[in-house]
Amino acid sequence: MNVYRHQQTAQWIVLLLAVPAVAVAVAGFLSGLYGMLGVAVFLILMAIAFSMMVTNVDERAVSWWFTLGFPNWSVPLADIAQVEVTTTTFWLEGYGLHYTIWHGWLWNVSGYGAVMLTTTAGNRITIGTNDPQGLYEAIERFRSRV
Repeated sequence: MNVYRHQQTAQWIVLLLAVPAVAVAVAGFLSGLYGMLGVAVFLILMAIAFSMMVTNVDERAVSWWFTLGFPNWSVPLADIAQVEVTTTTFWLEGYGLHYTIWHGWLWNVSGYGAVMLTTTAGNRITIGTNDPQGLYEAIERFRSRV
């Protein structure tokens, strides 16, 4: 059984959230507002949780998840009507997990390369990756076997 698995990391998100988290923690500690330490811990956990995304393609489905295994999603190969390589932009789609007008549900941790899946029900899901051609080819290879 051959499986496509790709891991993409986004170190920038750790810095983006960790630096303010440290500032909030120090400010909270110095001012005696210890509740701010909870905010700092939350920011650090969010940075870790969304700093990596793994994409997997096998004979059953395309699946993907963030660092801690949650949130995650999968689409059975039989439910995929169309696959296309696409790009996203920081200004219109951004990063993270959210709905966009152009690409449907977007899952992305870094960069602008992506693969958009259109399901047989007409829903669009866009998976950000720094290997869009490899992901596209893996999906098409496994779809041809279904």
